Amino acid sequence: MKGIYCWCSLLVLWLGLISCRLELDPALDVTTIQIKIELEPALKNAGLSPIGTEVVLEDRSGKGPWRAIANAEGIVRFEEMVGGTYQVKARRLIQIDEYRAHTGIPVDEDVILMDSLVNQSFSLAAPQQATITLRVKPAGGWLIKQVYYAGSDTLNGVGIRDQFIELYNNSNADLYADSLYIGFLSGVQSKTIPAEYLVTATGQYDWSKSLNIPDPSKATTNTAYSYAHTVVMIPGTGSQYRVRPGESIVIAQNAQNHKIGYTTTDGKKLVTKRPEMTVDLSTADFEVVLGRKTTDVDNIAVPNLRVVYCANLAWEMNPGGTDAIVLFRTKANVMQWPKVPTPNVRIVTSSTPLQVQIPNQYILDGLDLQPSKTLMYPKKLPASVDAGSQYVPKGAYSSQSLIRRTSKSIGLRRVLMDSQNSTSDFGYFEVAQPRGFQ
Repeated sequence: MKGIYCWCSLLVLWLGLISCRLELDPALDVTTIQIKIELEPALKNAGLSPIGTEVVLEDRSGKGPWRAIANAEGIVRFEEMVGGTYQVKARRLIQIDEYRAHTGIPVDEDVILMDSLVNQSFSLAAPQQATITLRVKPAGGWLIKQVYYAGSDTLNGVGIRDQFIELYNNSNADLYADSLYIGFLSGVQSKTIPAEYLVTATGQYDWSKSLNIPDPSKATTNTAYSYAHTVVMIPGTGSQYRVRPGESIVIAQNAQNHKIGYTTTDGKKLVTKRPEMTVDLSTADFEVVLGRKTTDVDNIAVPNLRVVYCANLAWEMNPGGTDAIVLFRTKANVMQWPKVPTPNVRIVTSSTPLQVQIPNQYILDGLDLQPSKTLMYPKKLPASVDAGSQYVPKGAYSSQSLIRRTSKSIGLRRVLMDSQNSTSDFGYFEVAQPRGFQ
């Protein structure tokens, strides 16, 4: 009887501890998460159904993903989930014939419906159901095809002087590159930044705390805008730089043949010891010349981009993969957009690096970079722009580049993957290949 008594006492104590835990931290309760899939009115009125929509759930710490398919009522349930903060992504692929039959709209490829929720809380103390309304993801258009940020070996290659970005026409019609903007974002890269300058839910900067942030944007400063330390623009009249379907443009930091080296502005000859580590960018479509470094040599045969703002000595990305890249277009005067310091900077001088405030509504495409799978910084882009992130496996100075994967071919034209999730959309080249495909 004494043993039974002790066992019962331990059981009561254990139940008491669980009760206390649930009382103190209800977010850790096990719960059922239910997602309701809706369609935007035009799609719903056309008779399309949410059935078959894939829903992907990931918690804030990166655990998961958990996947499920919506039933005929558009309901998805995830049983026995721990309460907490999650990212929810929903996507449905509609075949060409089905979309044409319901909407009467002629299309030449499958249509994607999608949307997402970021930092959605689920627990017994909060709503356990959320609703996502699927919308048509615009077909085709401009994409970031390749990003070569890592650079090549600093002794045998050329460091980061050979960096480039490649943009791609993923549509079935001619597009013009005139007035496309490219922005580089940095965001939080340190664990020592005081918490008062961060958003607790994301760990990213709380830009509403930045000095000189415009009052009209304070309410949505962390959700409606992105912040770039560098912004450049492709010039042109509006119909000057035509890009055919399935073709791309290469934008070089230095439009030189890095395999053979070149002469700097002060007359120094740069020699490449191992040409196979780097690339020939002498035939790039554009380059960016700031003239702040002797290695920043102007190739007069290659047009220059217009510099809106650059906080660095050159148009360069961090070779460790700490930036994010955005492609955007607007008719607004970007030169007049607000430029603010990071929130932890409390004194602004003429030498303080600033960040251009970019409205997310103008962003056409984005790629969130990370140093590695094990070293990850808070995301700089919203899930609506890039729901994931990507990196080159060998890291800085590895000669590797990120390359967008091919989804399918229509005749001679390649259609590249575009799920707005760089984790799945991008692979890598062992050595960067301007205008190459994967």
